[in-house]
Amino acid sequence: MSSIQIPRIKFTKMIDHSILKQTLTQQDTIGGLEIAMEYNVAAATIKPCYTKLAAKLLNGTGVLVNPVICFPNGYDTSITKANATKQALDEGADEIDIVLNLGALLGGEFDYVRDDISTVVEAAQGAPVKVILETGLIRDMNMIVRACQICESAGARFVKTSTGFCDSPYKN
Repeated sequence: MSSIQIPRIKFTKMIDHSILKQTLTQQDTIGGLEIAMEYNVAAATIKPCYTKLAAKLLNGTGVLVNPVICFPNGYDTSITKANATKQALDEGADEIDIVLNLGALLGGEFDYVRDDISTVVEAAQGAPVKVILETGLIRDMNMIVRACQICESAGARFVKTSTGFCDSPYKN
């Protein structure tokens, strides 16, 4: 059995370094941004309140500024998400993360979910939008597939599995 070798720079550019724990201070965030720069990851995923700070510190480093909008629950209104997206971009964000409205998805409100994501994609004005699905809370694999299809049809560029903030009630 052979293994695939990936150059380090190619590998690190596949990583979004999350700096999101609720208790992190501004100084902790700076430390996380320094780690993101040291390893030259794709993006530093940050709390929106630190977007300006991250944009200043990461300027010219090749590490993208990636605030999470309406994190970690995703149930804010589409207008709130769009306004937060516009503000983040004005403050230096390169891309946007949002959390899918899981209750709406599980309730079968697929058009609502698509429109919610589309509103953010439109507000992002071409900046990549990544949608966090919170897959640990979705028991039905077909629903995960459906969520991915909705994200694609709404114009999202990526999907992510989890916020890391939610324990799955389905663990054995």
